[in-house]
Amino acid sequence: MTITLNMVAENTTRKIDSLGRISFPKGIRDRFEIEASEDFEWYVGTTSEGDEYIIMRRNAKSVDPKYRIAEEVLTELGCDIPKELMELTGPITDE
Repeated sequence: MTITLNMVAENTTRKIDSLGRISFPKGIRDRFEIEASEDFEWYVGTTSEGDEYIIMRRNAKSVDPKYRIAEEVLTELGCDIPKELMELTGPITDE
């Protein structure tokens, strides 16, 4: 699956602590109204230049991974995604 993103540098860095956590800067939490205990879905990708990215999808509802895999396989094969499957997985990106 390929998604085109317009990314903007936030000019801030964070280190991962000894428990593997990353804190979001307050300005980002405020701007996107991120609150404690929100769910995020994580994606990883590599550009054709070799840059690696980790992308989060906010407000991801809990979806059984087998439905996501089925959706990705059908998309790669160029098949239509059945309405019932789209209802289970929801949109790929949020506005």
